[in-house]
Amino acid sequence: MAQLYPYDETLSYHLANLALVGEIQPIWEAGDPKNPDLDDLFAIPREQYANLFTACQTPIDAIYDDLHGYVRENYESVGAIRIGQMVVPDYEDFESDDAAVKFDTLEDMLKAMSSYSQRVAESLNNTVRYSFSRLLIGYALRSKVDGHGVIVTRGTVGTEEWLNNMNYRLVPFHPLNSDYGHVHNGFRDVFKGIRGRYRELVEQFEVGTPLYLVGHSLGAALAQLAALDIAIRTPERADQLRVYGYAPPRVGDAAFAESYDRLVGTSYRIVNVCDVVPYLPFEELGALLRQRAYPYADTKGELGFVHQAGNPVANHISSYHIATRLKVPAPMDASVPRRLS
Repeated sequence: MAQLYPYDETLSYHLANLALVGEIQPIWEAGDPKNPDLDDLFAIPREQYANLFTACQTPIDAIYDDLHGYVRENYESVGAIRIGQMVVPDYEDFESDDAAVKFDTLEDMLKAMSSYSQRVAESLNNTVRYSFSRLLIGYALRSKVDGHGVIVTRGTVGTEEWLNNMNYRLVPFHPLNSDYGHVHNGFRDVFKGIRGRYRELVEQFEVGTPLYLVGHSLGAALAQLAALDIAIRTPERADQLRVYGYAPPRVGDAAFAESYDRLVGTSYRIVNVCDVVPYLPFEELGALLRQRAYPYADTKGELGFVHQAGNPVANHISSYHIATRLKVPAPMDASVPRRLS
């Protein structure tokens, strides 16, 4: 599918840094839970950067200087996102839909209602589960120059989130409408824990304003789920959505990818070939153990590069900072992806 807007390699460097910095905040909160500045992205102390970036060989000063230089000068904070802040259960979300779902046969209706009942039960469970979490997971910013919006979600932190990433069973994106395909169960559960707040922040930006949905790793998956959610609920915003995902895992099956590519105006997946995460879940994950395939598919807009940083963690984090700074990511086609020198 064609992109409505070209990849902005200059802006991408700043967006990548924002996505990476978001992963520091929960670490800071764990050490200082009563700090009044925890919801302020720009308040993260310089020393906290070392907790995340030293081990993965990322240039700490470069990221800190970019956040407190270009980003702080050009953006203002709109709000923070916490898991469980505004949980919207599936049954409530369905009742608020403007359009009724139509079924061709009684069998189709029964299948949909069975799936819907299952999702309602899971939603109730997640409502309770995420109400006790409240971990910071993202931020919304507004450009001081032209008013465009940026909503950024971080990658995985903590054991519970890592275990959730392993819940790769495919479930319907929409509780009643299977046309939008199936998605990773763990990613969708996390998205349900933030989608109420996410939607609230989207409404802070005028329709017709460019809206960048940005994320690293898990955050990239959440950005894709949010983009399709926005495109379905408010089609008038779809053409202005610009998704930038760094180290994005696969999110759903071919039907999801088709719906996403068709409805979301602009979306890019920035991928380090030496990073395993963008290739997870595997296209045939589970086939050998359960005799069942889990056919995950990639969405549009893959931009690739090759950077071997020396260990898997650095390949997953520092490589993206370095590549976007050097403006290396290029379209993945028959040619070899660009290699960092």
